[in-house]
Amino acid sequence: MSKSHTCFWPFSSLTTYPFPRPLMLAFILPGLAMYCLDGVLLLMRYWTRSTKTISITQYDESLCKLEVEKRFSYKSGQYAFILVPRVSRWQWHPISFSSAPQERTITFHIRDTGHWSRGINRLSEEESCTIKVEGPYGKVRVKPTAERSANRLSIT
Repeated sequence: MSKSHTCFWPFSSLTTYPFPRPLMLAFILPGLAMYCLDGVLLLMRYWTRSTKTISITQYDESLCKLEVEKRFSYKSGQYAFILVPRVSRWQWHPISFSSAPQERTITFHIRDTGHWSRGINRLSEEESCTIKVEGPYGKVRVKPTAERSANRLSIT
């Protein structure tokens, strides 16, 4: 769960202390139910989204290519959330697809920009690991604009 969820208990106890018990429960129970549902969905997502890594190719110290099995279809410009348990057990990161939708595998290119991506770049090429991929996300729309009749690409 994200760090913002850890503030739920102290915040809810401080803000509901002066209220009568029935009114307090009316405000706390919906939030508590959503909190529990978020935890259950997180666990379901963790156990059901496994895919096998086909290859990890290092280009240099700060860039690698992660190639995985294709288990769903996507369109150009979309992205997926990936989780690599060997690097971090609970961190999902949005990564854009770098392979064409008609290819047989999914490719992600990951640049070393922080702790998590540095861990991905440290995985050896010989190791095959299981990662979790959730997606695709984002709609690709091309809208004509009034400026010089140019088309602009918008990903939402």
